[in-house]
Amino acid sequence: MASKFTILIPTRNRCATLRYTIATCLAQQDDNLKVIVSDNVSSDKTRDVVESFSDRRLQYVCTGKPLSMSGNFEFSLSKVSEGFVMHLGDDDGLVPDTLKRVRQTLARERTKAVTSSQAIYYWPSTMDTKSANTLVCSIKSGIERRSAKKFLKKVLNYQLPYSVLPSTYNGFVHHDVIAAATSNGRYFNSSIPDCYSGIVNCGILDSYAYENAPFLISGLSGKSNGSQVFSPSNADGATLYERPDDLILHPALVYCPALEIIVAQAFYHARDHVPALKSFDMPIERICAAALRDSPKWMYGLVTKAVADLRAKHGLEISVSNRGANNLSKPAILEAQSAFRRLLRGVRRMAEGYRVVDCRDFGVDNVQDAARLAHFLASYAAHNYQGTAARARRWVSRL
Repeated sequence: MASKFTILIPTRNRCATLRYTIATCLAQQDDNLKVIVSDNVSSDKTRDVVESFSDRRLQYVCTGKPLSMSGNFEFSLSKVSEGFVMHLGDDDGLVPDTLKRVRQTLARERTKAVTSSQAIYYWPSTMDTKSANTLVCSIKSGIERRSAKKFLKKVLNYQLPYSVLPSTYNGFVHHDVIAAATSNGRYFNSSIPDCYSGIVNCGILDSYAYENAPFLISGLSGKSNGSQVFSPSNADGATLYERPDDLILHPALVYCPALEIIVAQAFYHARDHVPALKSFDMPIERICAAALRDSPKWMYGLVTKAVADLRAKHGLEISVSNRGANNLSKPAILEAQSAFRRLLRGVRRMAEGYRVVDCRDFGVDNVQDAARLAHFLASYAAHNYQGTAARARRWVSRL
């Protein structure tokens, strides 16, 4: 019997982008698919958008009361008891033929988790106006069998982004893995569900499958959680992670919207709940150094204060001042180190087949069309339409 796939879409007041997300899911030609939209008591037309689709595979559920982001993720997960599970953001989209490819990969690799490279679509409404209506995706093909522990170590050393891990947020994970990682009745024991999921699953899995061509398009719209947390406009205000929540920050750390500290928060929580992760560590010194080095210039003062507080919490020498932190400028040497790492990351991305596409050239302005475009670009490359030898063979075949 074919495996069952469930795609969970936690949402709140984002019906404008949600309609495109749902459409990309229902475009999958697979009868063993269920799509569940988990509405966190939206006040917009979310339910109307869901009910505008006529497809037996689609289900609408409502939390009944306002929940945190992780709370909604957990609520949606309670609706699943078998098969493979994916969480999809309400401004994200699935690439056409994703489930067909996933089934082929699972049949070949016999694994309980499969993920892919990360593709990003910057909606026209994105806060990153310079990147508006741009698609970044890999056109490289191929499947790898990856060691969960090896790649987790690379993430904890800040060598790779956490998106390479087998998270339910950017791939499909079998419910057995989720059940094994559940502690105290919860799977998401963190306020950073996507990062936490990838880390905690590595404590359960020995290996997972990784496909170079993307399964999904991560959308960054004006209302994206990531956009709001890492936006300069949020430097001095409350964030999604500071607002009233049913989860608290890890007592060993401090709050800061720096990605490096957020990853550490997710790891520390995961280590508390999965025994197999006890052998891994993220020393405070490493966290502080990485946060200062890779901090954007606009966030450097905020990160400096957080690092000083974190070092003080652990009785470490405070080599940075937390006075007047918002007015501090980033030292040239740290900026040079950060720039060099960005250069290396760019070189690695090019080697991985990533392309930056101006979607206006293709009449694209939403994640559904961006997903189709990513599929077209990957197919074009896979069939080598640009290769001279391949083009010559096609012409000869017509003679």
